[in-house]
Amino acid sequence: MAVVAALVVGAVALSLALGDLSSRSSQTVGSVGNIAAFVFAAVCCVRAARRRSPARAAWVLMSVATGLATPSVASYAGVVDRGPGPEPTLVLDVLGTVAYAAPSLVAILLSPRALQRRLARCRTILDAAVITTGFLVVSWITVLPDVSDAGGSTAGGLDPGGLPDGRRGDPALVLTLGVRQHPDNRATWLCFGTGVVVLAVTDSAYVTLLLTSGLDTGQLLGSPLAVGWMVAGALVGLSTLVPRR
Repeated sequence: MAVVAALVVGAVALSLALGDLSSRSSQTVGSVGNIAAFVFAAVCCVRAARRRSPARAAWVLMSVATGLATPSVASYAGVVDRGPGPEPTLVLDVLGTVAYAAPSLVAILLSPRALQRRLARCRTILDAAVITTGFLVVSWITVLPDVSDAGGSTAGGLDPGGLPDGRRGDPALVLTLGVRQHPDNRATWLCFGTGVVVLAVTDSAYVTLLLTSGLDTGQLLGSPLAVGWMVAGALVGLSTLVPRR
């Protein structure tokens, strides 16, 4: 599965790199690739949730998160009819941001990890606070000034700061809890955590380019940036297939 996913993502990346981001074909390739990656992640999380394992509760919540995010991804790709007016767009934006962020954050917290004493738990909380503050500082330097200068709104109908804000907590928790993982679970966590971080970085890059480059959503979907979302979805899905030792 990893080899197949790598070949598919590589083929899409090559096609987008050689194609014109304004062409209909490139935008279709990027859109279909994004949808396929999130559907793959959702299906894999559902399959993992059916297994009786210590991580079952986490995979159930990730199934909810990826399932709610898929309609939003499809709407941005032009597959789901948004309909007239801003209401359908706002609903789909919320599904892709707020509705995804809450279950995914809880899923990360419920993931199995090594037992800790009370002092170690306090250190974990302090680590999370430091890393989250670092992410906020980096986001303020790289993304939020562009959002503020652009007036704080995009064609999607939702404050663009909401897109990275809703998923900024995931990478902080991944980095904090990664060092606390049991050795049997580190390979799964590495794959899953990398996918979560790639998703957050790609979202932030999307917001920055949307506000500063003059490109619209369709052109960004037809650019190599779309590969980031594909890689994130593929890694989250593949993490459910990593065998525990």
